[in-house]
Amino acid sequence: MISVRWRKVLGDLWLNKTRTLLAVLAIAIGIFGVGTVLAGYSILTHEINANFLGTHPASAILYTENADDKLAAAVESLPGVANAEPRRIVTARIQAGPNEYRRLLLFVIDDFNNLRVSTFKLERGNWPPADREILIERSALPLIKKEIGDTVIIQTPNNGQDHELKVTGIVHDPGQSPGDVDNIAYGYITLNTLESLGETRALNELRIVVDENSKDVTRITNVANQVRDVMEKRGYHVSHVEIPNAGKHPHADQMDSLLFLLEVFGILALILSSILVASTVSALLSQQIRQIGVMKVIGATTYQIAGLYFGSVLLLGVSGLLSVFLLACGQAGHSRYSQRKY
Repeated sequence: MISVRWRKVLGDLWLNKTRTLLAVLAIAIGIFGVGTVLAGYSILTHEINANFLGTHPASAILYTENADDKLAAAVESLPGVANAEPRRIVTARIQAGPNEYRRLLLFVIDDFNNLRVSTFKLERGNWPPADREILIERSALPLIKKEIGDTVIIQTPNNGQDHELKVTGIVHDPGQSPGDVDNIAYGYITLNTLESLGETRALNELRIVVDENSKDVTRITNVANQVRDVMEKRGYHVSHVEIPNAGKHPHADQMDSLLFLLEVFGILALILSSILVASTVSALLSQQIRQIGVMKVIGATTYQIAGLYFGSVLLLGVSGLLSVFLLACGQAGHSRYSQRKY
């Protein structure tokens, strides 16, 4: 049997059904908002960093002329250097439609089968690209509206002429910021293809990865300076040394800012739901001043009366939590059903 106290609590909530329902929904929305943002923050920050670090991003980039595998092998033998690889990036334009061009970053790689620094993976298509073929990063597909087997028109800065390349593969490069967000496309070609585009056949970057404390900027700087000294002794002129944001994805700060804003909104929703619950209880108390007086007359203590209304708040909170739990279970069941179906 339900005690008289709980019958009164349930009766009070039932008499104010609309207000009770709004309070429960507000609690559920606040808890769901905060929980979703915190879970999203935990998952996204972990996955972004894990995917980015899984590409073995360059700890430092030394810009020189005519970098090659011999130089990379010599640098790799130095203490503190785990890997070294020559690269080149050419800023070009790619045609996205009639008289419409997008910015294109061409990553020039000598040996696609021996990637060790700033790696990426083939999602579909052929690997490695042959001469006059190009791999496209998947985030650029909405920009250029091309697929495997299509021909793209590219203009390089040297002569500005149109050059046709065949798209033979789609890759995923977690080390790059999303192309559809930055309005930029990423392509990957060989040295032979670069030469056919009218550019100089040469690599001008040496990317290195330090062997320990890859996030320690001071250590990375010291190792990079040692590598620069060795390169200059070998006759290579190093124009400058770049140390990227060690251990962080290019969009890590933007993601942190976005998640922080979402978390603030979630907390505000929870605070507003708390205010609504307080308003509900306050309105209930103002309506029941006479009832409280009668209970005091027949011997009810202050703590007993306070316990009644605390029970109302407790029921509202439990109802909100139960609503969130049922919603989460429904989403999990739908997700498992979708996975089995597809």
